[in-house]
Amino acid sequence: MADGSFGEALLTDLREFLDSSPDCFLVSDYHSHQYLYVNDTTCNMTGYSREELLEMEASKLTLQRRE
Repeated sequence: MADGSFGEALLTDLREFLDSSPDCFLVSDYHSHQYLYVNDTTCNMTGYSREELLEMEASKLTLQRRE
């Protein structure tokens, strides 16, 4: 494999796995609390689009507060 292609393939496989999961997966930045990734189940369960979720802070959906 060429440099980087293994890592790219791994990320693609991981994204496909998470998107097909019946569980919600959300990844947020530790400092900004901005969502970096949300899966399809999260969108379906919250009623927000992926774009809407990626623009909001984690505190909008959780009881987590910024300190």
